[in-house]
Amino acid sequence: MRGIERYKKKRLKERSSHETLQDHLGALVSLGTLQLQFEEWEAAERSFEVAVSVSKTSADALYGLGVSLARQKKFDLSVRAFASCVMHEPSHAEAYIEWGEVLRTNLQFGGAITCFKHALNKRNRLPVDLRISVLMQLGELYKQTGDPSAASNCFEEVMRVRPDLDAGRKV
Repeated sequence: MRGIERYKKKRLKERSSHETLQDHLGALVSLGTLQLQFEEWEAAERSFEVAVSVSKTSADALYGLGVSLARQKKFDLSVRAFASCVMHEPSHAEAYIEWGEVLRTNLQFGGAITCFKHALNKRNRLPVDLRISVLMQLGELYKQTGDPSAASNCFEEVMRVRPDLDAGRKV
């Protein structure tokens, strides 16, 4: 009987410790998110780095870290953070969008197109305005890379969703 009681106490302590870590993780991600909103990039980076050290698989922490690094123009590190984020949560459309923007900024158009297409494949998670923004960016990238047909398809889809926009004039 004593062995069972010791085992129960040990499991209760482990569960309590795990819940405490999850609470800390949530608080760190919330703090980092608030720091991002106030454009405190370096402070946000530190908060998300600590969050990632608590849970290396936290998509929210990895995404926040990627955003904070991208805003500081630490592009190689941000790309790694976004890649880790989508590895742990493949449906994280926002991570694909940010990753695509980093690649586009660094003139890596092929990679940016791939990221934006992944984001669009997760369309159920994207609000309409965000989906339109990604389609517009994707259309512009196709124009830049010499694929007017693909660009036209993107702009036509925007017009189907929001006919009041001037996307059709982009072609």
